[in-house]
Amino acid sequence: MMAQEVSHSCCNYLYNDDSSNNDLDEYKYLICLKITADDRSKIVDWCYCIIEMCQLDRESVTIAMNIVDRFMSNPCRRPSNGIFTHFSHKEILYDRIKYQLLAVSALYIAIKVNEQVTFSSEKLAVMSRGIYSKENIEAMERTILECLSWRVCAPTALQVGSVILELMIIKVQEVDVSIMDVRRWESIRDKLALQTEIAVRDYQLAVQQPSTVAFMALLNAIKIDRNVNDCEQELLLNCLLDTLLQVKRLSSDE
Repeated sequence: MMAQEVSHSCCNYLYNDDSSNNDLDEYKYLICLKITADDRSKIVDWCYCIIEMCQLDRESVTIAMNIVDRFMSNPCRRPSNGIFTHFSHKEILYDRIKYQLLAVSALYIAIKVNEQVTFSSEKLAVMSRGIYSKENIEAMERTILECLSWRVCAPTALQVGSVILELMIIKVQEVDVSIMDVRRWESIRDKLALQTEIAVRDYQLAVQQPSTVAFMALLNAIKIDRNVNDCEQELLLNCLLDTLLQVKRLSSDE
């Protein structure tokens, strides 16, 4: 899973330097138009609202925004061939309407990948209040799939964190069974899920490797657990570190 991170990585596309533009006035104008991290956070919130309204898995938003970030990180120069509508990455980066369309279509893909329900593009078009048509959403969907070569199932921080936690539980059990309180592990899982979800809104965290976000979320979850004494916390942190090293070794052997 961690080996997949490299092939599904993102770059810091929102803060790439635009200063190569020789026209100062045009440069200032473009800077005012450019999508910001705050714009992205608002898109994430909107996606969560859609998921809540439809009673779907909130992890679908994580998958969707990973698709958005990877699409924007990997500009494909494929020209329009009459079948797949061409969307310039630069055009999207300076157009909030198109950026939101990208997110809507990515959410449409994520729902199809992650959910067990039928969810139509017409429904999303209605939820966009007529800003985007069914055809707009499906055209952008095809562009995304082509650009990412259909690689839309990148591991999420929650998925990576859950695997690390399961391996960590085994290590802790080998050392001290008394710490294996079910409610404690459920509490850590809940904190992991909450923090990885919050990280989706934070652009600087979103472009990090999922394993990095997962590790820090687990680290925080253990440190803020009030039901753990100092000795138990030290054991849990050591087991977390050992588990992470084990996972990295296994990944490097793949």
